[in-house]
Amino acid sequence: MFEFRRLLPLLAAENETWAVDLLGFGFTERSAGLAFSARAIESHLYYFWKTLISQPVILVGASMGGAAAIDFTLNYPEAVKQLVLIDSAGFAISSNKGKFLIPPLGYLATSFLRNPKIRQRISVNAYFDKNLASQDAQTCAALHLEMPNWNQALIAFTKSGGYGGFGEKLSQIQQPTLILWGKQDRILGDGGCGKVCKGDRKFSTNLDTRLRARSPLRKATDYRAAYFRIHHKKRTQAKKLNLGCAVAHLKYMVSLAHLV
Repeated sequence: MFEFRRLLPLLAAENETWAVDLLGFGFTERSAGLAFSARAIESHLYYFWKTLISQPVILVGASMGGAAAIDFTLNYPEAVKQLVLIDSAGFAISSNKGKFLIPPLGYLATSFLRNPKIRQRISVNAYFDKNLASQDAQTCAALHLEMPNWNQALIAFTKSGGYGGFGEKLSQIQQPTLILWGKQDRILGDGGCGKVCKGDRKFSTNLDTRLRARSPLRKATDYRAAYFRIHHKKRTQAKKLNLGCAVAHLKYMVSLAHLV
């Protein structure tokens, strides 16, 4: 939720705006017996939408939240009017290395990620503008660590496989979709988005569009906008769509932990 702390006031000034923590992340409860997986997140988001919104929305997701947004759009297309993906996971095909996270590896990995010095180093490496790797950013990124069972939930999600990439399913998205990608992204790189964002013939793209942002959140990074609509006419199946290689397991967990 804090990932959008600077954008929310701007969006809420003119739109009904909701910010939702993904199940098992942020400030959601990590109750014993709950399954923490992509399927559980999908179900949690659907019933949140059905209970409180119940009309088509402009769905925005960043990083792993982008993968959750893609997944939600594929499974509940009637709930999504338009889709916005910001440095989104889910483009690159990756193997489920998390299933090998046997004790005590999970505990050691989450203890490593909890270390304040490690988190600050991740924050410094993530920001193009080092001034944004502030105490405020570090505090916001660490608040969820005080939630009970946060590490068990992260381990369970990782072992479930998380979001391994959607591959051919991307061609099933019918909603107008805006992709924003940080030119200086040091966590995901291009995240396997390269072929999509650089003009695969199945997408109509405009890479010359630049967003000039007033928000401090986006001043640090030169975003390129690719607005594409996926067509369902001849030759639209993305059988040859190769969206990159697997993300290393620890780097994947780092990206999950870096929810600034």
